[in-house]
Amino acid sequence: MKLFISYSSQNVKFVDKLDAELLKQEFTVLRDKHFMRGGRKFDKEIGQRIRDCDVLLFVSSAEAIHSHWVAVEIDFAFDLRKVIIPLRMDDTHELPWYLAHGHYHRRHDYP
Repeated sequence: MKLFISYSSQNVKFVDKLDAELLKQEFTVLRDKHFMRGGRKFDKEIGQRIRDCDVLLFVSSAEAIHSHWVAVEIDFAFDLRKVIIPLRMDDTHELPWYLAHGHYHRRHDYP
């Protein structure tokens, strides 16, 4: 299964650990650090990875909620009817309205 991780760069330490755990479980992780190279148009690269993914994993945090690019990624995935799974890092913020009434996971649900 291909997972695209949408997150704020301010949460990179947590996402690095999450990425490593997902790779151990043999998921294909589509994340900026795996495919972004200098000289490429990152918006096209990210858009293609979202098209290619099976699931968008949204690492939800106060920082991510205020990130323009995270919002763009989620909106694009929503428009493509991708499965979006929010993973809440904390309870200090509200999820976007279109994700708030579904199921989500908390960071503390996992070791």
